Amino acid sequence: MAVVAAVTYFLQTHPIAYQKSMALVTTPAQESNWTEGPTLDLPGFIRAIPFRGSERVNLVRPSQLYQACIQEGAGNCANKSRGLSWFLINEGIPFQRIDLLPLDGFLEGKGHTLIRTHYVIDGGARVGVVDLLDGGVPTFRDVPIDLSQLEHAAPYSLGLLTFSPRVDDQSDYYGSFLESAVIGVVEGEQISRYLRYLERWHVDLGYPSYERVAYAAFAIVIGIFPETHVAPEQYEAMRATAPWTFRIAWVLTWCARALLVLLPLTVTLHIVRRLLRPRAGSDSSGGTASTVAVAQSVAQSVAQ
Repeated sequence: MAVVAAVTYFLQTHPIAYQKSMALVTTPAQESNWTEGPTLDLPGFIRAIPFRGSERVNLVRPSQLYQACIQEGAGNCANKSRGLSWFLINEGIPFQRIDLLPLDGFLEGKGHTLIRTHYVIDGGARVGVVDLLDGGVPTFRDVPIDLSQLEHAAPYSLGLLTFSPRVDDQSDYYGSFLESAVIGVVEGEQISRYLRYLERWHVDLGYPSYERVAYAAFAIVIGIFPETHVAPEQYEAMRATAPWTFRIAWVLTWCARALLVLLPLTVTLHIVRRLLRPRAGSDSSGGTASTVAVAQSVAQSVAQ
């Protein structure tokens, strides 16, 4: 019970910090170029979105989030990127999520979310980064960029090519923000597994904010929450901003995992012990009385 209470308290007070700290890994992401296979008609897809704000949408089920953020135009960058991810998953188009995480606020939810995918623009297929919140793609010298250009871009050197008349060509994320941000990569396969888990198992209880936190926390404990790949030196810099938060999150996660193993094992052992316990008046006293009667009968036969 103490472990459950500690995990619950930490999730209530630091839900984003728990997710961010436990998602970070230092293993390199896969190098994916996707020169073949299905592609996204990016200009057409973006023009069809009726952009109408950037406030966060508290929905858990990916299909509902897709409807609210892509078909209806609501949501922030994380919401819209998740909606796009759900579309790409169902269309079989490969992708990765790119997280821009500033050191001074990533544990509080500050940052920006992009999608890297295989798309078509001006009749040609290419792999590049998509900024769905800003309705377009970041560019360098008017050419759409991929992840490598984003990682090495100088501040204020990037532009933005937009495809929607509802969105201007200005962005707050490619100047000083980009200079101070760590770039993390999340694999599309892991996102697909996590979103399908949410779509299949989510039960709407009417409290979406708490449900988002609970389902994400359980996914972390059972090991299906998507990992965010960063360089080792960047991980150390991020961990140094709140070392005790990282330690507490790690300890609570492993305590919860141990509880998931020990609790079913304890219940199983209790059931087995009850099944093997002799039954009163039947297996114990009844069985003993029968044995004595048989022994007496045998003794009498021998005496005769």
